[in-house]
Amino acid sequence: MLSSEISMGFNIVITIIFWGILAPQIYQMIIHPPKPAPPAPVCPYTNWMKFECTGAWFLFEMAFVHSMPMINSVVELLSTEMVFLRRDAKWAFLAGIIYMFCDYWGHTVLNGPVYDIPWLNWKAPKWHSWLGYGLQAPVLAGLVWAIAVYTQKKRGFKNGHWIKNGVEEDDEEDGEIGLNASK
Repeated sequence: MLSSEISMGFNIVITIIFWGILAPQIYQMIIHPPKPAPPAPVCPYTNWMKFECTGAWFLFEMAFVHSMPMINSVVELLSTEMVFLRRDAKWAFLAGIIYMFCDYWGHTVLNGPVYDIPWLNWKAPKWHSWLGYGLQAPVLAGLVWAIAVYTQKKRGFKNGHWIKNGVEEDDEEDGEIGLNASK
């Protein structure tokens, strides 16, 4: 369940950034290519896999890769009785911090930005990128926490266990918390 919580946070952020920032940039590059145009990349395939070198395939792949994880997370949440736990928001925060260092490492390995977006491209001043990626951590934690509040309320989950309809909850003093707490 923790992986679903962290994935949902990342998927929301990634989907918004891709469709709100990167997809319009890609579209503008297609409609208004740079002049002079860069040399066309050489397709490494000569067999039936050659379709992977087409622009149409690139667009399909980008749309699929940046939509299906979010669709999968939503379907998983709606088709199960899963609830997110507010206490797990700290792990989403940690994942956001770890991602910041992974992206910086990718920047150093590639000798250039992984994403050429202002505040996320590691160009001078670098503190902009540290701040840009650093803000991702509380955003992820906030998303997971908000979804936890919503799913717990919507599905009748309180203090670590399910609340049965018509049954008053008065066993908080027994100290049982968690999904598997039972008498």
